[in-house]
Amino acid sequence: MARRRYYEGFEAGGLRVERFGRFVRMQNALSADQHREFLRRGAEYHRQAPELIAQQVAELEGILERYDPFDIIAHVSFINLSADPETYKEWAHEGQQACVEYVTLLCLKKPYHTPPDPRDRLLDGPTLKDIQDRLKQILWHTIWFHGTRRAHPEQAEPPSVLEELQFKTVLHELGVRNPGYLQHLEELLRGLFQPLTGWMETSLGFSIEDAIAFGHAIDRILNDRIVDRRERARVEEKNLRRQVRAYRMGRSLTGQYAEETLAGLARLRDDEIRRAIRNMVVGWTFFALGDTYAFTAEELAAEAERPTDRTQAFLDRMVIGFGEVDGDFRMPATDHALRVRPIVRHEGRYLCPIVGLLMWGLRPALEGIFKADPGLWQRYQRARGRHLESRSLELLSQALGGAPYYRSLKFPSAEGEGEGELDGLLTFDRCLFLVECKAGAFSPAARRGVAEPMLHGLKDLVAEAHSQALKARRYISATDSPTFVAEDGTTVTIDKARYDRIFLVTTTLEPLDVFTPVLHRVADLGIFEAGDLPWAAYLLDLRVMSELIEFPAQLVHYLDRRLRLHEAKKVEAGDELDWFGHYLREGLSLEDLKAWPGDKIQLLTYTTTMDDYFLYQAGERETPAPKPVQPMPNKLRQMIAELETERAEGYVDVVCHLLDMGADARRRFVKSVDKIRGLSRRDGGDHNFFALSSGAGFGLCVFTGLATALPQLVERMQVYSSAKKYQTRMQTWVGLASHLALPGLVHGWVMLTDPWQYDAQMEEVVATLLTPRPRKR
Repeated sequence: MARRRYYEGFEAGGLRVERFGRFVRMQNALSADQHREFLRRGAEYHRQAPELIAQQVAELEGILERYDPFDIIAHVSFINLSADPETYKEWAHEGQQACVEYVTLLCLKKPYHTPPDPRDRLLDGPTLKDIQDRLKQILWHTIWFHGTRRAHPEQAEPPSVLEELQFKTVLHELGVRNPGYLQHLEELLRGLFQPLTGWMETSLGFSIEDAIAFGHAIDRILNDRIVDRRERARVEEKNLRRQVRAYRMGRSLTGQYAEETLAGLARLRDDEIRRAIRNMVVGWTFFALGDTYAFTAEELAAEAERPTDRTQAFLDRMVIGFGEVDGDFRMPATDHALRVRPIVRHEGRYLCPIVGLLMWGLRPALEGIFKADPGLWQRYQRARGRHLESRSLELLSQALGGAPYYRSLKFPSAEGEGEGELDGLLTFDRCLFLVECKAGAFSPAARRGVAEPMLHGLKDLVAEAHSQALKARRYISATDSPTFVAEDGTTVTIDKARYDRIFLVTTTLEPLDVFTPVLHRVADLGIFEAGDLPWAAYLLDLRVMSELIEFPAQLVHYLDRRLRLHEAKKVEAGDELDWFGHYLREGLSLEDLKAWPGDKIQLLTYTTTMDDYFLYQAGERETPAPKPVQPMPNKLRQMIAELETERAEGYVDVVCHLLDMGADARRRFVKSVDKIRGLSRRDGGDHNFFALSSGAGFGLCVFTGLATALPQLVERMQVYSSAKKYQTRMQTWVGLASHLALPGLVHGWVMLTDPWQYDAQMEEVVATLLTPRPRKR
């Protein structure tokens, strides 16, 4: 039975958008007249949007002025950021961190003020909903303002690649936050800043360990206080119910509640009493929420178990005060002061609207401080680059089962341009990985979508790294015995006959999720040197994948499929982990993705199981979540594991072909293996089966036996494989041998890739070995 996919869609004129499960399909069939009208309305909207947004902001600020700013910020933070880690799903979470940032910035435009009426410290549900709706509406209008920037009724050509990427950059920066898992960010922060601990403690008054501890302590303060308020509210609810019952029965009262309150409740029906009391205690729970969320330096120091002077030094570096945001600020921005000063201060009280923003803002905040000292900044840049280089190679080696790697290599240029440099080289089976790392930053202007800074950043962080890796590959191709010299003096000579795959890999400290998942689109900007595009990975994405790769050959298989996606230019993903999540869940088959109809296909999130797993690993989720793996029958997984354990040269290609099988083919394969092993177990004889994938040009056979010695069984499998490949003219043939007298499932294999050509001797072998014999009657 076919699996039903969730579907929703809408059509406006000739523009159709449909969602099928985890895909969004977009198709544009607008006529010329419809297209002009669409652009005319877009241009008109773009002209009117600034005034519309200004009016909406003025109305919103009028509402905000009636309440305590700490209360506003705390409530909007709670609405948008509260989520149960046991049930959290990124695709279903309706809160937006951007709303919290934006309302905080609006509050910071003016000096702190306290409402004249204390009752205004209770924000009721309708008021909060109104504020939240207005925030979302302003954000939405801002997105459309940027999206219609180029709209003009006489503009016949579609947006250029540059214009499209500019808009996507703005859209991404307005709405996407925290590009990774917190525990991995902490690893990165320690790796970058622990070497500078002495300077930080002397010059700043705190270390990176202190900063991380403060982040965790603030999170605990917020969580513990709201939990405490809820628990106290539950107790209060029960107590108030008892008091109302006692009042109804005429018993003496404790004086804890006003008699008019009890009398008013006592007149209600039982169900009305429960509802009224519940509303009262909920209101009490969230009354003056800003006070609940606010903390002092002393309270933070106690929670973090750090000295007060260190705590104060940290807060002084990370705070922003009321009145420090430009009074002309209206439209939500892609970069703003909260990115590096995420803690709000007023008269010795502190409020951190978004703890995640604090943690993710530590690196840019500290780097901004370092830049003030040219010598320190140069020292840090060198250390930052070396950390990215070493960590990238460690993670790739981990994913590849401990593959050897070499750092900071030099080699003579094949073009005679002098000495070349390569950050890293890994060898794995018949594969070479040429790695280039760029630790620079993608500037705020680039993240605003400004053309020149954006192009410069992409050239510096991706295109230049690609060019250096290509240079190393050309050297290998043009040299009989290419030799690299590593930083420790080790000489690495490449035996070219041994390697048939070369992967170009670039890594960055910066998340470039708008660009690297669709590098074929970036290539259309003309910034890349001619040649195969690299796999461009953000370090923290690589960190995730290195842990989730189930067996080393799986990374090679993923990269084979991932790099082929450059051919499917209509399919896009939000980030690299969505591609990898699709690979684990559905295989990332280029043929399947290209078969989808539509002008453009957008993958939605494929990281839900990763979120569950890493939240559990971090201790934020109590329910165990298994590590995400690719679904396959256990016996196929066992066969791959045995091939990985043996690691005979060339085995990776065998594993990759086994992984090429789709879900149904994998089940049929294992069923056939079980069947012939059962036959060999019963009669002791040799049995076999074969399967063909004509579309992939791939054939596979398995031989099983019990009485036959293993060498003879393997030889028969090899002869059969050669004959069958010749007969079927398949590009590739894999043969496996399984001997029932030995533990395990795979005891020999062969992989044949020679191109087909006529061979008289093989014709005889095929006629003798493969021609069906007539059955006896």
